[in-house]
Amino acid sequence: MGGQDAGPVPDQSPPGWRWDGRRWVSARSSPSLWARLLVPMPVWLRVLALVWLVVLGVWVPVAVGMARPTPQPALSTSGLVTVEALAGLGVAFTVGWGALLGRRRAWLQLVASVALGAGLLLFWYVYAMIVLAGPADATADNAAGAGVAILAVPSAVVIALLLMLGCGVGEGARLVARLLREGGQSDPN
Repeated sequence: MGGQDAGPVPDQSPPGWRWDGRRWVSARSSPSLWARLLVPMPVWLRVLALVWLVVLGVWVPVAVGMARPTPQPALSTSGLVTVEALAGLGVAFTVGWGALLGRRRAWLQLVASVALGAGLLLFWYVYAMIVLAGPADATADNAAGAGVAILAVPSAVVIALLLMLGCGVGEGARLVARLLREGGQSDPN
């Protein structure tokens, strides 16, 4: 049609300008690498992240609250079953959160999720160590700090493995959806 631009030609960009995929922008206003990586998450994804964190960590305060106040805190059988169910739910939600991130290919959010998940579990570990310590135990905070140093890497590895398992599921779902979309459109010749 007369007078309409057919779109940018990559080799013919005006000096000092670049095409960002939608419009011409000044080359001086190029977003940094971090600005391109830190794409804002939609609100619904932030809400799901919060739900994931709550479900991941809820079993620890429940276990601490259900522990019998004896010289050696312990859980009853029903309390142990409840805590195991909540922990299993946390594992399932972690795999599901990883699948969602894998399906969206949100790799930076995946890395942040490993740090947040491991940090949350370590926070609740310190909480449990201090709350369940005996009144005469003056070394509970030292023991909690040593435990954090010992458990930081294993907890991050476990969270990362669960999220990566979910990412595999999410990428697989993405591939299956693409194959189903293209299945009826392929040419046998």
